[in-house]
Amino acid sequence: MPAHRPFNPLTLAGQTLALSPATLQAWLRTDWTGEVYDDASLTGKGSYVMARPGVALVSICGAIGFGPYSWGLTYDHIEAAIAQPLHDLSVRHIVVRAEGPGGMVPGLLQSTARIRKLTAQRKVPITVHTTGQCCSAWAFLASTLACNGGQWVADPTAAVGNMGLYQVLAFTSKMLEDAGIQIVYVSAGAHKVDLFGELPPSSDALARLQSQIDELYGLLCADAGQGLALRRGISPAEATAMIRAQESRTYIGNQEAIDAGVIDRVAFLDTILDEAAASGGI
Repeated sequence: MPAHRPFNPLTLAGQTLALSPATLQAWLRTDWTGEVYDDASLTGKGSYVMARPGVALVSICGAIGFGPYSWGLTYDHIEAAIAQPLHDLSVRHIVVRAEGPGGMVPGLLQSTARIRKLTAQRKVPITVHTTGQCCSAWAFLASTLACNGGQWVADPTAAVGNMGLYQVLAFTSKMLEDAGIQIVYVSAGAHKVDLFGELPPSSDALARLQSQIDELYGLLCADAGQGLALRRGISPAEATAMIRAQESRTYIGNQEAIDAGVIDRVAFLDTILDEAAASGGI
């Protein structure tokens, strides 16, 4: 069993997240006593099952962390879970059950790049299926995972989309002032203590952060657009524009989600598995 250490969700403050805000709020209100693993060895042999002849089913669930900020599931785990059935020559189609509220932005683009490299080496069709929730960072990732002739499919009751990001800032300067407490930082560099919570926020610093968030959002939309473009037979620019036009909305599994470019189809998991087995795969 890999080594573990305590994790406090408050350490996510200041991190850029593509995670359901409701999930983060719930965690911040929780007396967290869980454990989180320090390495990427959670995904070992048996990370998939042969759900149908020639069809590997990979189930991955949870919010996605990165490296030292991980709360269990990491991008490394997802890459390892996909790599294993790709190396099994009896696998002709992979179905990934993708379920989660999102995760951290650091590591996401690196992970999608690695997954593209993995899936290009052996072009096994990969279909992503969502029963409950696949939102935010998970939705960006699903757009890459569904490749080689596969699709992103959802149940009609699934929550999908919410393809955006944000950063949490908590300013306590007014509370401290009311309590008669003054915090003073002595620093080098004009912007070293920008947006420190104990100090009044600077409008210039907030504007710079907003510009950075907008830039990251553009990168994520363009990245996910590569997968959508291949699945829909449109240009990457058109696909990126479709994702941006969603304005980070959350959809259910219906025609509106298909038209918006979130999912490609609505169907239950058993139907997808049966079709994958019947198709013959690669």
